[in-house]
Amino acid sequence: MKKRLFVLLLLLASLLTACNTPTPTLAPTPTPTPPPRKTWTIENAGWICFREYDLFTHELGGVFRPKGCFSSTCTRRQEEKVDVELDGSNMALKFVTKFVVLDIATHTPQEQVCSADCNSDEMAFKLADVMTGTYAAMLGDQKMGSLEVPPTFIQVGGICFGEW
Repeated sequence: MKKRLFVLLLLLASLLTACNTPTPTLAPTPTPTPPPRKTWTIENAGWICFREYDLFTHELGGVFRPKGCFSSTCTRRQEEKVDVELDGSNMALKFVTKFVVLDIATHTPQEQVCSADCNSDEMAFKLADVMTGTYAAMLGDQKMGSLEVPPTFIQVGGICFGEW
């Protein structure tokens, strides 16, 4: 009987001790977060193409395309700016450009295949009152080439300077 009482007291003591022991808490399961999206900023880099000139209004037009190949299925333009200024005193056509491109790929284990189309969107520009003469085509601080006005468009795409 003493032995039973001793075992019973021992069990009771171990139960009381177990009740005072804090239960271990499990760390919360981490929630997967998508990786941060990449952005690319392209400033004053790209391709300028003059495509039209009106002899009566002296309006010069063309397109600008930022440097780089960005898939239309995996990227999106977040910001696009093409400012063009005619500096008649220095005979210069000054371009200041900025494009911010956002990576919109899914980034899943089954990574989507991005199209290889280089998102060939171009930004059109027009300049008024471009009189006869030779103009320096400037992209930022860099001279891209010289344009004779009125231009003679021999090539189908126009007269182009720069790089893709």
